[in-house]
Amino acid sequence: MSYFDLIFLLTLVNGGASMAGMGPINTYEFTFVVSGATVDDVHIVDALEDQFDAMLFLGAGVNLLTVAAQGTDAVDAAMRVAGEIARSVPGLLLERMDRGLVGVPEIAERAGRSRQNVTQWANGERQAVEGAFPLPEGTAGRSRVWLWSEVNEWLRPLGLDDGFTYPSRAEMNVIDHLLVAPIINLISDDLPDDEFTEHRKAIRERGNEAFHPGLLQQLVESTATTDEHGRHVVVIAAPEEPALLVMERMGHHGHDVILMTEHESQVVAMVMSEAVPEKPTKVVSVGLSATLREWLILMQENPNCLFVASSAGTSTRQTATRRGAVLTAA
Repeated sequence: MSYFDLIFLLTLVNGGASMAGMGPINTYEFTFVVSGATVDDVHIVDALEDQFDAMLFLGAGVNLLTVAAQGTDAVDAAMRVAGEIARSVPGLLLERMDRGLVGVPEIAERAGRSRQNVTQWANGERQAVEGAFPLPEGTAGRSRVWLWSEVNEWLRPLGLDDGFTYPSRAEMNVIDHLLVAPIINLISDDLPDDEFTEHRKAIRERGNEAFHPGLLQQLVESTATTDEHGRHVVVIAAPEEPALLVMERMGHHGHDVILMTEHESQVVAMVMSEAVPEKPTKVVSVGLSATLREWLILMQENPNCLFVASSAGTSTRQTATRRGAVLTAA
């Protein structure tokens, strides 16, 4: 089973739970360093061009693949197209992002300006737009080189950019990390056999079809949601289930878990914890008759809060949302 078969699930929305839509979709241009195929593999070259309008070529002795992809951000777009390519062309391995380094001659050619003009920009002798020219990424021989993505953005207000949008330096680093991330093992908790069983199965099926890289990145770097075997635990619950019972299912594991459910026609996931936040804004009581759907609304209305519910004869359950995720569009 491949890496992309196992990371089908989840997307992280940093900074708290989010029940909003997926956000605007943007188009990005990517160049990956690849292995497992060359320009001499005609069937692979043709498949990439036909299916993805992608170009496989040799650049400075390195096999490169350029492709455009859409997503809510560059990481989302890159990992979506990487997954599609991995499934369609199994022999091709996307190893990392090509940084697209350029020197003064390349910048001058792409911008349609003289080398002297570019050198003046780089030296701060000629300010054409607000903000200093990007810092060089390093040197090649005695010449400075820059990330074309940063130079291109600097040129955009002048109308001298190439018309494409590229991942930022930080996004390239994240994409590189995700391309080589270890396989993530996921396991569902024991699902009760009750009137909610079929709805849970439907939620799991929809979640299995969704792909987003953010939560994967968080899971790679964290063991908070893992069991004793290193598997990240996913609790699947229908929105009409009693909130208290869902809390008890999560608390049974004794560590953070990933809650997957449905909210406003979207499949959502969030990392949940019984740990009390260092600075909860307030403690919110969850009624004993409240459903998970009603609790989700409380979470949405009360970010960074501690949620408490209790029943006769049982100890108080304290559960706080740690991170939230939207898996599918409505």
